[in-house]
Amino acid sequence: MKDSNFSLIRLTSQAQPEFDRNTEVNLLTEYHLITARILDRESTSHQVVTIVCSDMVGHYTERNITIRILDQNDNRPKFSHEILYLQVDENAPYGTQVRQQSQKVNKGYFNNVHQTGSSEGLLATDLDIGINSQMTFFLLEDGVNSTKFKIDSHTGIITTMDMFDREVKEKYTLTALAVDHGNPPLSGTATVQVCLYLHY
Repeated sequence: MKDSNFSLIRLTSQAQPEFDRNTEVNLLTEYHLITARILDRESTSHQVVTIVCSDMVGHYTERNITIRILDQNDNRPKFSHEILYLQVDENAPYGTQVRQQSQKVNKGYFNNVHQTGSSEGLLATDLDIGINSQMTFFLLEDGVNSTKFKIDSHTGIITTMDMFDREVKEKYTLTALAVDHGNPPLSGTATVQVCLYLHY
């Protein structure tokens, strides 16, 4: 492509025409492939472009070039539900793991994080890849870290940090926060309602 006997005559894309045929030519006959519109890696992770070169007498050659679309941190973490309904028995000991309310019909709040399937953490997803999709969990109450419950920053498992009396307070409303590791980082939130149940 740096030979002065060649010119760029055709540029096609395997998908939509997302690359422009415009070129910048200097004395070294150097060609530049530029994008014609914004590319979205989450829609198409790569593009296959065909470049055809010909000389003055009609001889030509062509080559397919695969262009890999690099990921940008443009997607926020998203929890499985906007409101997560959890429960724990009153007077449960410190460190008890909260669980999904059994009477709620919307399942899938949790993500299995152990092979045994006995421990479950909050489920959040991120459409980005690599470090941009990795996330850390926080649990907030009135805008600051909760002092009654704690969340494992990696698994999303929520456990108690106190013993609770249902006669004093029946329900706690918290905010789950997932922050990805991109630069700049993006975040997503969900409301967490923890109800206290009578322990028989």
